[in-house]
Parts: sequence; C-alpha cells; structure tokens
Amino acid sequence: MKKRIVVILAISMLAVLTACGNKNQGTESATSEIQASDIKESEEAVALTQEELDSFTELFSTTEYNGFLVRPFNSVNDIDWSEVLYNGAGIGATDVSEEEKDAFYKQASLDEECGDLVVLRANDIKQFVQSHAGVQYEDMKEQIGFEYVKDYDSYYSLHGDSNWMSYSCISGEKLGDLYIIQMHNDTNEDVDWHVWETPDIELTFEKNGDVYKMISNVWAWEVGNDEAQTFDINVPGIDTPGRFITYQGNPESLDEANMIVTVDGKRLSWLGNYFGDNFANREHFTTVKAVGIFDFTADGADDIVVIAEGSDGKDHVGLYEYGVSYDEAGYNYLKDASEWLSNYYTEELNIPNVKSYLLGDNEAAVYNTWNDAYNQVVRITNLDGDYSYNLIYIDEDDVPELVVDNYGYYLYLYTYKDGHVVPFGDEFGYGAGGVADYEYAPKKNCLRYWNADYAGIVCYLDFLSIHDNKMVEDYTCQMDNYDDLDGNGYPSEDEMTEETLAKATGSTSYYANDKSLSQDAIEKKIEELQEYEYETIHGQYDSVEFYDVMAKM
Repeated sequence: MKKRIVVILAISMLAVLTACGNKNQGTESATSEIQASDIKESEEAVALTQEELDSFTELFSTTEYNGFLVRPFNSVNDIDWSEVLYNGAGIGATDVSEEEKDAFYKQASLDEECGDLVVLRANDIKQFVQSHAGVQYEDMKEQIGFEYVKDYDSYYSLHGDSNWMSYSCISGEKLGDLYIIQMHNDTNEDVDWHVWETPDIELTFEKNGDVYKMISNVWAWEVGNDEAQTFDINVPGIDTPGRFITYQGNPESLDEANMIVTVDGKRLSWLGNYFGDNFANREHFTTVKAVGIFDFTADGADDIVVIAEGSDGKDHVGLYEYGVSYDEAGYNYLKDASEWLSNYYTEELNIPNVKSYLLGDNEAAVYNTWNDAYNQVVRITNLDGDYSYNLIYIDEDDVPELVVDNYGYYLYLYTYKDGHVVPFGDEFGYGAGGVADYEYAPKKNCLRYWNADYAGIVCYLDFLSIHDNKMVEDYTCQMDNYDDLDGNGYPSEDEMTEETLAKATGSTSYYANDKSLSQDAIEKKIEELQEYEYETIHGQYDSVEFYDVMAKM
C-alpha cells in the first residue's frame, strides 16, 4: 500500500520568504515546523500543471540540479555535497591551464590524467551552496570530496563514471514560492530493484528568483514493500528507530526477496539474500517468512535473524550481525553461519528455535563473566568461518582480550565490559600494505605493526593503544628509502631505479594522534615504545581446544 510521505520542514515562514540565514548554523534558523502534508492540504496550495511538471523534469535533468537527486536529505544539513558536485553541478571551470593541471597531478600523486577532470573554483562553490541551499561554504567545504589545491583556490576530481539519476516529475503542488514535487525513477522500468536501491522521491524546495533552493529530498522506501515484514528496529548509536523493510519476491517466478535497514530516511544496509557456492548461478531468497531481532553476538547490539523460502523451494536462515567493517557501521551477512544452520539444524526453522539454538538459556543475552561472553563469540564465529582463538593481556587490568584469528585474512580483538563483549573497532587485516603480523607488549597497552608500500621503498611502523575501549593509532614512523627528487610526495618511476635507489639517502618522518607533539617528542616516544618486549598476536586454539582453555580459567 502506498503511504503518504510526511516530512518535517524545519524552517520558519520568515526564512522561506526572506531566505535570511544564520552564519553560525550554516542554514536558516528554525522557529516553527511545517509538515508537507499541511502544505498539500492547504486551500491555498495549487496543483502543478503538466507544463510545470515537465519543466521540473527538465530542470532536474541538468547538471546544475541533478546531483540533488542522488542521496536523500531531511534538511540541507544532510546534503551529501560530494554527490551534488560530482559531475560539476554546472559550475565546472573551463579555464584550466596545463600548468594548473600539473599542479593538481603532482599534489594528488598522479602520473597522468586518468578519467574526466572536474575543476571547481572555491568562490563558485561558495556562491552555489549559498544560493541553492542557504549553506555557508565554511560549513560544508570538508564534505566536497575533491582534492583542494591552495595555489589555485580550487577543487579537482578525476573519475571515469557518473552518478547521474534519471527521474520524471509526476505530480506536485506549490504554495507561493514553496514547491513539493514527486519524482518517479525512470531507470530500468522492467525491473524492481529501484524500489530498494533508488526509489521514487519527494523534493521540497523554494523558488528564489531564478534559482531553486533545496529544502529536503525524502525517499519513498515504503512503497511496494511488505508491511507485515516491515517494522522499527533499534540501531546502535541512533536515537530514533530505524526501519527494517522487506520487499517480497515471487516463489513461482523466482524473483528475489530483498531486505534493507534505513535510518532517518537513508539506507544503512542491504541484507544479503543469496546462498550456495555457485557464484555465477547463486540461489536466493524469494519470500521472507519471519524476522527476529536480538543480540546473538554478545556485544549488546541487536542483530537480525530471517527465515525465508529460497529459490530451491526450501526454508533458509539469514543471520546478520551488526558491526563495523571498513569503517562503515551496518549489518553484515554471516553467509557461512546462515548456510550451516539452514543445512544442518534438524528442528523446524522458525525464530524461536533458531534463537534457542544461538543463545541457549540466555535469552536476555547478558553475560555475567567474560568467560561466558567470549564463549558466545566463539560459538557464533565458529559457525561462520575457519577461526582460531587465544587470550592475551593487552592492558593492565585482569580481563584478558579475546583474539579471533582468520590468519592470512584478518583478526578481531575483543574485551569485556558490563555484561557484553566490546570489539576494538574494525578488523585487523593481513596483507594490506604488507602487514604480516600484529604484535603487543603484554600489560603495556601497546600494539605494534609494520607495513610497506612500493615494494618496501616506503615503510611504516605504527603503534596503537586502547582508549575508552577503542583502539587508537597513537604514533607512526614513516621511513622513505628513496629521495623525493621531484617533490611530489611519493616515489616516481625514475626515483625507483636500481641506480637511483643505490644513491638515495632517504628520510624519516614522525606522526602522532596528539598534534601538539613535535617531531623530536614523537621520535623519543617511539624509541621508548620500541624498548618493550613484544609478542605476536595469533590464535592458538581451535574452538574445541579453546573451550577447554576457558573452562580451566
């Protein structure tokens, strides 16, 4: 059932009429709230003519305005300016000299042009964001996502793709200079993926002379969804409830069922719906039959369990763990654990049975000891991959840290606090940048690892420690085993010849999380840390052996 999309326009009528801004806030100040539905139902609101609808289809098909369609925003403070400006937003510079291009290539460590170059002058961006959203340049310049070259006071981006969106304006109303329009996604009308990827949208904006100033872009996620399998979900770190949304497939035509989680009207995660080992011809869910939301990974954050009929006609389980991967929070599909349960669990596949299997008698998922919490982590990870485990003492307290190691790929580190495990951020990857191993100094709250770029020509030594249950990179020593003759900040081809490297003197630089420290102070601290005795961090036991180790502690 199509629902009315209601958005809150956090602007005052005075701000709408006069466009007065508050420089400290970066946008118009809010003194009252107006609902889009109120504007639609106002006796003074006027339905747009077909000619006006067509004019807005054309308007938002221009480079100047198309970028505002790419991502939802509830207010101008939410606008993703890197997407709006990606194709140039109609303000791309055309007077770019070869000398200016070379300055950008050198700063960005690029040997040659690869893709389309977009150049935006800072002053043009300043005028654009003010006129098109009432936003101050100082409040958004860190979000541009382009390379800034100070000498030219300009921003540069090279890319060979586009984020262009194709929408048609199908309806709308206006109240004075305030417009609310509904736009339909024209992309691939013969497929249904757009409803959970890029659905229809509702734009609200104000006409200000010849310019249209954006107010909000609300995406209609809950159109074409299954209301019976759509509901609120508590997402960690978010004050307002998220939404778990299901789009059913069709078991007869074998169309895929899809599931997403949204937060504040933006998609947080798409939940994996596939199974089987044949990547080229994978099976998938066709009908979501039941959903359970509870913590099965012992970290205090709600995870998701789905029971779904697959394209093979059988029921399957989908397990989705909330966590952080590559610095992005969301729900990670535990494919191997899901398939193990689907294939080997002998009872009926339903939410109560699966919850009982995952949690045992501990339905509250609160763990009185670190032993119990770590056992739960081992139980779940052992279903999902080939891991080994260990206990180490990183900091000074009596609670050991848990090592979950998939050697050669990545390892995880956990501690325990207040009835749950606490993961130390993202996974620690092997191989990337030449990282062979991670080391720690027992009871000294210090981790160390080496990595390298350019086949060892540039090397790094990094030191980390635990701060408020988070792993923080405190110090880095960078060793350049070459001479940067052209001053571009990286080893160019002629600086990496055997002859040139043999003559190189190299250099060493130091960096710290504490920006107040001098190079000498950082060097001295690293020398002190190097005096510690370190041990390699690795898993030592399989799950059966580790349960025995835990039982003896």
